[in-house]
Amino acid sequence: MHVMLLPQTFVLLSFRRGLSSMAFQYQTANAASSASEVDIMSYLDDVEAQVRNQGPIMTKRLSEPNRKPMIRSLLGISEKSKFDAAVRNARKETEYTKLETFVRDYLSPALARHNRLDKVPDMPNIIADALAQPSSSGMGAFRKLGTGRIYRGNAYDMVKDVAPEILPQYVEATDELTDMEVLAPVIQSRKSSVSSDRIDAAMRCLYDFPLRDDIGNTESDQDEDDCPKSNGRECERDCIEYLKSRLAKEKELIPNVYVNHKSAMSRPKYHKSNNDRNGMDDGIIWTSFERANSCSEFDALIYTINDGEDVAQVEEIWEAKYSISPSTLWDAVTKKASAVRDIMKDDEAYLSHEGRHMHLRWAGDSGHSRSSDEKLVFGIFGRELLSPQNAVGQMIAMATANALSNDVNTVMSSLESGYVEVTREKALSDIEVLREQLRHTENDFHISLRLG
Repeated sequence: MHVMLLPQTFVLLSFRRGLSSMAFQYQTANAASSASEVDIMSYLDDVEAQVRNQGPIMTKRLSEPNRKPMIRSLLGISEKSKFDAAVRNARKETEYTKLETFVRDYLSPALARHNRLDKVPDMPNIIADALAQPSSSGMGAFRKLGTGRIYRGNAYDMVKDVAPEILPQYVEATDELTDMEVLAPVIQSRKSSVSSDRIDAAMRCLYDFPLRDDIGNTESDQDEDDCPKSNGRECERDCIEYLKSRLAKEKELIPNVYVNHKSAMSRPKYHKSNNDRNGMDDGIIWTSFERANSCSEFDALIYTINDGEDVAQVEEIWEAKYSISPSTLWDAVTKKASAVRDIMKDDEAYLSHEGRHMHLRWAGDSGHSRSSDEKLVFGIFGRELLSPQNAVGQMIAMATANALSNDVNTVMSSLESGYVEVTREKALSDIEVLREQLRHTENDFHISLRLG
């Protein structure tokens, strides 16, 4: 589907009302100094106007991203985090079971033939240790199958050399799991908690999901969230270049900042930084707040530091999103901005960057009453802005996703028809909720969004 996107310009979206009576102003610009400013609330006003032009009932055909929310709703798991944890556990246990079966039914008998243990004399002990591990260990329980100077940890090479006739079974046992293999045990584990009709419907979501090709593929059927990873990396690079172009001499820019919990400080992999991206070192924020664990990184951070002090004053935090839309704005203010807010409450949080470990201070943190200019800048950088016309499709997708995640009756009827219905009023309500989230976020931050 062709997606209408706004022309590529440098545009600053702010909450300062009255800048323009138009929702959009376009001005081709090659530098940040000639950036045009746009009222972001007016953008949402235009999206709302487009939604109001729709009929009272709006439909969207079921698509692959709806499968898991529908299963979660049918299984009666209200919290997405709990469902995701169950899926992760099922993945590990299924991985373990497949390799356990391979080792018991194929590898052990093969090694007992033709004096093959002469090549791998330690293998019985390695297998015994692996089988003694809990199923929650996943594939990691069998990581030593290829141990030794000959195979250097590569179990595939070991099987190929010692027992090549069972190599197909090894490949099958280590193939990446499908959603069906992972989700089926999650569904079965809920048999005692929900009715058999809901279990059957959840299994139907796996094996007979009604992806209807005969239903019209219109603009309003589309989710606009996805974009190639290469576009995301390109947007991150452009964000860094933009920030470098306006960076004051006394300020420092970090191109990528990981958010790690202090409980992981003893694990070396969490201390690694990357100095290849943009030729600059990444940074790490260490915090004790669990909420920040749902936010693994920020795309850029600007801070100042006074000579002789081990205190970094954070001035700006940026998120890079190639395509800007109501959905990306929602994610930014409900996930990333919320994570920043939690870290700000942690008096013991600190920043590691270029070998320095600095306690954090936040822009405008000297008092609770802060003007817009004193607040920490929470920035969002993008390359394209989804037009209000196409944003209607996204609002419908968001409303249907919410209905499928929370209403079993909606899920059941959608399985029969192949599409889901939502009211126009629900989409309008979602727009107003987004406005309220943006206003709430503006209480703590100065929000800006640039397209370049």
